[in-house]
Amino acid sequence: MHLRKPKSFTIDRSKWVQGKYQANGVLLGFSELLNEKDNMCCLGFYSEACGVPRSELQGCFSPKELEDCHVPYMVLNDCSSSFASDLMQLNDNSDCSKYKYVHKRDKEKLLKEKFKLIDVKVKFVGRYPEGVI
Repeated sequence: MHLRKPKSFTIDRSKWVQGKYQANGVLLGFSELLNEKDNMCCLGFYSEACGVPRSELQGCFSPKELEDCHVPYMVLNDCSSSFASDLMQLNDNSDCSKYKYVHKRDKEKLLKEKFKLIDVKVKFVGRYPEGVI
């Protein structure tokens, strides 16, 4: 499958799943490219903008799991690139990373800065679901 790096992509806050975040005590689903609740992590939004069909994104935790879809800048020698790994840790506030205590608005700023490194602009739209921590 031929994928292209987009010039920009949009993350809808109402559909953005970020690790352990919950709304009104209800888990928004696992942080996957596209989960069973139709929510996506930042790499899901990026992968879709690159041209990966939603049906391929379903249930995958990282772009390296996508068969025949080499998402630009995300996979290196069948492993997640260091760039992708860093984005996953930031998206999920991984307990073992430097992003453990990053607030959601700071996370947006950091994601914009990181994607700018590969000349991709990120736009955030919508509102966080009620009760998102």
